[in-house]
Amino acid sequence: MQNESFYDVAIWRYWPSSDLPYVAFLNADVVSSALVAALHVMAANKLKHVARVAVKCPDRSYQRWEHGLTLYQQREEIPAYD
Repeated sequence: MQNESFYDVAIWRYWPSSDLPYVAFLNADVVSSALVAALHVMAANKLKHVARVAVKCPDRSYQRWEHGLTLYQQREEIPAYD
């Protein structure tokens, strides 16, 4: 049996939807978890909020976010110097 080393991500902007989901295969050596894989796909497609997410992990388990997922970008504070 072959070891799968990818996260298989599917993201739906709206639910229910007749639109096809955003999909991606991310190498498990590059991302550390299903959540990081989902957030990476959201950022790559410039999606701030999605309705549903499903990720097949390398160990063949599934992670789902059935109530949506929001991508927050942390602002970097720059100290003011006088």
